Amino acid sequence: MSDLVITESYEKLLLGVYHFYLATATQLCDLHWSRGSITMVKAKLKDLVDAGYLLSDKVPSKKPQSPLYYTLGTAGMSYLKGEGYDIPASMRASKEQDKQPTHIAHTLGLNSIIIDAMQLDPYTDPCWLAHFIHERALKQPRYKYDVVPDALLEFHRMTDRKQQRAIILLEYDRATEHINAFKGRIRGYVKMLRAEAYKDLYEVNRVRIAFTADNTTKLYQWTKEELTEGRSLQAYGGAFYFANLAPPLDLKTLWTEPVWKTLYTDELCSLLGS
Repeated sequence: MSDLVITESYEKLLLGVYHFYLATATQLCDLHWSRGSITMVKAKLKDLVDAGYLLSDKVPSKKPQSPLYYTLGTAGMSYLKGEGYDIPASMRASKEQDKQPTHIAHTLGLNSIIIDAMQLDPYTDPCWLAHFIHERALKQPRYKYDVVPDALLEFHRMTDRKQQRAIILLEYDRATEHINAFKGRIRGYVKMLRAEAYKDLYEVNRVRIAFTADNTTKLYQWTKEELTEGRSLQAYGGAFYFANLAPPLDLKTLWTEPVWKTLYTDELCSLLGS
């Protein structure tokens, strides 16, 4: 048994890994501290690994100095379960690390987008992230559907002194999608929109489906082709948005500025302001 005492800072790190399933030291640092605290964060992560609360491994990369990523260890799962957090019976520490390199890279990239959105300030920014549901949670039976988003992001914004919600179904692509598989996902989204299934699935009245990638040109074209072929462009095309992540966008630019393209016009718009 480890004699490590779980203080507030240790618990923050455990919960960060719990909510994001796997994360790097930099991502966990960005959740709660400034980048100047990265040395402290890495030291505490090592303590948690040594005590069995976390597992660590190198991020798959061709670079020789690849950073570590962290997943929950057996002691970490036991601790969080004792604190009242849901740890499914099927969840095993070994399974959390036994992932394909493409899965690890995708999850880490997705997590960075969500963590960046969490930095929006409700007191100074026009919108802020109030809640999110990660892709892993969206695969659970209560949310299961023909198509499962990478994440659900619930943003709040003030309009005419009223607080409004904007629900984003986020799709993050790393140029690994095949045209047939991608168009199948679009058909799944059209089915969801036509049946208004999102109302029961996510308890919302409207969703926006946002595709992000270094370059979304192919995704945009494939989506337009599929909706045109299915005669769904006019009815449902307005729900789809596309934004390029390269060159890297400042987090406030991505969520508050007109950098998103729709299927109806080449003029860029704001995802949350529309």
